[in-house]
Amino acid sequence: MIVLDHFHVKSYLNEAGRYVRKEELKKARQERNQELSQVLHCNKRFILLQNKVSPKRQNLLDQLARLNERVYQAMLLKDQFLSVLPGLEL
Repeated sequence: MIVLDHFHVKSYLNEAGRYVRKEELKKARQERNQELSQVLHCNKRFILLQNKVSPKRQNLLDQLARLNERVYQAMLLKDQFLSVLPGLEL
């Protein structure tokens, strides 16, 4: 039997998002894409990892939607999963 709790599920989701963000940041730096590099930089990652919607987070998500679909989709998938997580019996 596999048992998962909220903490570990959130941890796995955050790790997956972090992995995608790091990959895309590396590509952006190689391609010298300054705008995307600034959005994906580690000083912005805490804003992206927040579970609540704030104006700063929404602004970053809007920029990601325009600049990098892969990271944007990873963040949306995490948010969608976390929105149904409280109702799931894990």
